[in-house]
Amino acid sequence: MKIIIRILFFKLILVLLSSNSYALKLGTPNTDVSRLLNKKMKIKVSISYIENGIRIPVVRLPFIITQELKPDIFLETDSQGLLLLNCTASTKPLIFRATMDNKLFRIFNLDRGEVDSFVFKASCGGDGFVTVPGESEEGGALWLWNLLGKVHSRMISIMGPQSWKKIPMRWSATRSIYNLSVGLDSHASTITLDSEIVKNRWNELIGHEIGHYVFMNSGINKKIGGRHSGTECVNEKLAFTEGMANFFSAWLFLDPKDQNAYFHNLIYLLNPKTELLIPFVNIPDTISYETELLEVCKGTANETRLGSFFWNLVVSGSKNKTSDEIFKDIWHALAGKYITNINEAIIELKKNGFDPDELDAIADRVFAL
Repeated sequence: MKIIIRILFFKLILVLLSSNSYALKLGTPNTDVSRLLNKKMKIKVSISYIENGIRIPVVRLPFIITQELKPDIFLETDSQGLLLLNCTASTKPLIFRATMDNKLFRIFNLDRGEVDSFVFKASCGGDGFVTVPGESEEGGALWLWNLLGKVHSRMISIMGPQSWKKIPMRWSATRSIYNLSVGLDSHASTITLDSEIVKNRWNELIGHEIGHYVFMNSGINKKIGGRHSGTECVNEKLAFTEGMANFFSAWLFLDPKDQNAYFHNLIYLLNPKTELLIPFVNIPDTISYETELLEVCKGTANETRLGSFFWNLVVSGSKNKTSDEIFKDIWHALAGKYITNINEAIIELKKNGFDPDELDAIADRVFAL
């Protein structure tokens, strides 16, 4: 029996596999109908998107499954992107409605004015694939869903489930940063992403915005708005907020064992908005950009240096602790303190058992004081 896909919002590509040989096609004469109708069977559907020729399963995507005259069933894909549901041949075709909204995060499509979603039908005894091109709008939404899932798994594995607050995220597949306000809103409640961020898979930049969200909602710092860049100095409150978000993204995506690690899609010039590759452990005084030699502003009002301070502390292996253990210690030392600058942060770190000499040595080196 075949799985029939009816798309409401997404233009999906479906690869159909042949059904089990004993599946009954409704309405087809059969001399042993009762046996077939009662035989235990399954519906199995794989949900995925294609990235660089590789099929990527979509993990923990929630579905509401409806059948005529019966209660709804709530199910989510497993770690392999599979939906598995017991049924019998007498089971009428089911409607599967995916929605990118659960207790952990919510992805709202600004272009459609609704939560990203899609619908298909499946009949008992069928196996099939719902596969989306990664470069499509739909593939971008599914990539974003998977990324949020990975960030959540990393957070709760180190900080525990209490550290996570549901992240509402909005995005547009058509609007760029030039006509869309990108980032965390002033109430620290919703993250907005533009088309370029998702299309280009700028995971580090998304990690930066999630860093704003989790640190502000844990009371480590408040939302401070304003123009900023990776090379220039701004006011210390803004530098601390942006630097902490850079630090969070580093914890998510950089290798703590790599002394030459740098962000691939996060550090920018103010105007034009151009990517810069700056080593995050050892911040250089200057960096070559095309035909120019740019100075990386010294002191505690530069966001790149601010984030690097905390990253150096994490990768130092202080007191024979792992990088994740040090990250957790930093979090607990600063949570609820609403820090506004690096000096306040260092005071709290010293109160919470961090080595004063190590803190001062890292500060002298990173901020080039």
